[in-house]
Amino acid sequence: MLETVDALSKLPIHGIKFHHLYVVKGTPMEKLYLEGKYRPLEQGEFVDILVCCLERLREDIVVQRLMGDPKPEELVTPEWSLEKRQTLNLIYKTLEERDTWQGKYLTLKHVF
Repeated sequence: MLETVDALSKLPIHGIKFHHLYVVKGTPMEKLYLEGKYRPLEQGEFVDILVCCLERLREDIVVQRLMGDPKPEELVTPEWSLEKRQTLNLIYKTLEERDTWQGKYLTLKHVF
């Protein structure tokens, strides 16, 4: 994800949508999960990765979404996917606790 954000920050893009991976019923991903071949990120892991991505993302790129919205009746895992407000609050809290922001670690060499 970090390498992707680094690459995107070098492109003349105006917006980005982040989305966590969640497993939906009846999909090949559900089969992998049930067979123990896939482990979804814990909420804290997702928040940490997302904050690191934001730190490396150009400040002028509009963040249009920070996570997805699974339908409760279709969701297999992770359960925290249904706690969108809680996850968003954790993202904001982590940014504040780390005294960090979008583009903090972006250097001039990254700018297109």
